[in-house]
Amino acid sequence: MLAWRSLFSGGVFATHLSFVGLGNYSDALSQGGTQALQVTAISPVGFVVPHDGLRPGYRPAAGCQIAGCAAPTCAFHHPACRTVGGHRLDLGQPLRPRFRIVNRILSAFGIPQGDFTSSPSLAFLTVLTFGVWQFFGECVILYLAALKTLPLT
Repeated sequence: MLAWRSLFSGGVFATHLSFVGLGNYSDALSQGGTQALQVTAISPVGFVVPHDGLRPGYRPAAGCQIAGCAAPTCAFHHPACRTVGGHRLDLGQPLRPRFRIVNRILSAFGIPQGDFTSSPSLAFLTVLTFGVWQFFGECVILYLAALKTLPLT
């Protein structure tokens, strides 16, 4: 139904629709839609590759057993237990140009500074990094649970 509706002009609640064919799609592409398509294509790769590629390397750290202590597992699972708003408040402040905490750390290592919230490419990289960090722990926990079901023969 939505695909058919996209071939007509008018808003979501419009009562009078006129057929425009692929005109809506050509308008979207001419008004910067190609960048949206690029971001849509890159985003899944930017999330999946770090999750699947890095997860086995963190297995020893996350799966270490300390008598009576679940701290390693909790440390990996903690980011997934918080809301996106909480992450934005805690992690967004150091990236703001006014505070420049991250830029000061980068300059100490000789890495060029950047505006992580306004620059389109750096903002996209920041969103990918936060997304990976937020759900990485949950993926590690699920990976460890799956490993524990394997027989030890």
